[in-house]
Amino acid sequence: MTRLFILRCPIICAFTILLCLGCSGRAPDKPVVRHPSAAPAGPRIAYATKDTVVVSGGSGPAFAVPNSAAGSSAEKETAGGLGWSADGRYLAWSYYISPRMVVAESATGKYISQPCACTRGLFVGDTLVAIENDLSTVLTLTPGATHFTGTTLRGDITKAPAYEVRLIGADAAGVLVMVEFQSKRYSFFRVSLSGRSRSIPADLPGWWPYEAKFDPRLGASAIGMGSNGGPCGYPDGVALISTSALGVNLLAFPAAPTRWNVVSADWGADGKLYVGLSNWPVCADESNRAATTPGTVMVLDSGRWTDTGRKLLAYQPIGPAAYVGLRGSFTMTTSGPETQTTDLVYAASATATPQVIGAKAIDFAVSPASTTPAAHPAALPRALPTTMPPALGTVWGPDQKGYGLIEPSTIFNGGDPTGLVTQVRWASWGGPTAEATGVSAYATTSVADSKQEPVRVVAFDLGNCKGSRVYRAVEWYFPQHGETFDPRHHYDICTGAWVGGYK
Repeated sequence: MTRLFILRCPIICAFTILLCLGCSGRAPDKPVVRHPSAAPAGPRIAYATKDTVVVSGGSGPAFAVPNSAAGSSAEKETAGGLGWSADGRYLAWSYYISPRMVVAESATGKYISQPCACTRGLFVGDTLVAIENDLSTVLTLTPGATHFTGTTLRGDITKAPAYEVRLIGADAAGVLVMVEFQSKRYSFFRVSLSGRSRSIPADLPGWWPYEAKFDPRLGASAIGMGSNGGPCGYPDGVALISTSALGVNLLAFPAAPTRWNVVSADWGADGKLYVGLSNWPVCADESNRAATTPGTVMVLDSGRWTDTGRKLLAYQPIGPAAYVGLRGSFTMTTSGPETQTTDLVYAASATATPQVIGAKAIDFAVSPASTTPAAHPAALPRALPTTMPPALGTVWGPDQKGYGLIEPSTIFNGGDPTGLVTQVRWASWGGPTAEATGVSAYATTSVADSKQEPVRVVAFDLGNCKGSRVYRAVEWYFPQHGETFDPRHHYDICTGAWVGGYK
């Protein structure tokens, strides 16, 4: 299944190179822009639609750059990789099909366009930095320059076989680079403007990484990781790449009756990580389309995920109370999420009615000059799991519940009531076995005369199932009726086959 990133495209297009306007390579006297009829109040912000890139708000002029005017390609492309310099003076964006990069002055709207065989540019100070796809050169574009300057790359990164090169963060020391050297295999590097590079030890699962957001105050980049398994696959997670600790943490989300689908990841002005999640019905099919809004926005606070109550595709606090977000709805199917409507909204306080900044926005970036960072941002959690906790098998039959999820509160085999356990409360999870209590139907002579009674649940046989680490067996029993746990007889909840013969 080709997965569509709702908020921003998958990294292949989310970090794409925007087809640029005025491809002469010189800074024009005036940009080819269309001024919006009204510039809403609020922060200085850039956002992209399928047709244009718009900059508005703050103290600068409002201007828009039509994608159809960009470059020489006849194919219109969507903007990707919107990014500001730390002082908010410059904005860069990019196109992919005709690989070029645009840099605009926020105060005037003037821009230059540069061809670039690379997949995104990020600012180190006011210098735009990019890495060529063949890992030969680091490119820099300083204010006032009309062309990139190339410097030969040296060090660890030159030894990496490159399949795709992606910039996932930048700070005063240089850029953070992720190199995909085979499908779903990655390595990470720090690269300075002088071309020196060093590797960052990191071990990510064989999943698809989506757009990364870097916070230089914390020295960490958050990457949405998609299992690419559709609604029947493993729930998504978030990888934290720490440049200071030179390592990676992979974070899972709390158990839910539906599959978590990562939509966005943004660092707030408070230094906390906010992740937009949709709830993908487990194993939905094409005949069961359901228009829905995103499940929730969660915040990583003190090492734990907390539901913010925000129903947005993306949420980014820009001060003590103000925030910017993407609001929309979509239809979830087995072929992926289909975006219906998406509006960029701004609210001056937590209780204020959000105002629409731009309609049909698919990406946005708030100028750092418009944010009010916390004096002491939240510390990056250190005691976090480095591997995803296992799920309870996978869905192996119709009308099932709980399978394919982490710590499900309901387990249902999809048949008669004796195959249903409710009120499941797990006392342990993640070890060789996981144990819980619950309630299920105890039948004496027939299912019809069964009664709901307490049961003990044991998940076991931890191992690989379709590329994911799961419990491949689960049993429940009634100790008050003399029953005991017997691992010799069970369903293989990876394949649905019965193991050990009937009792």
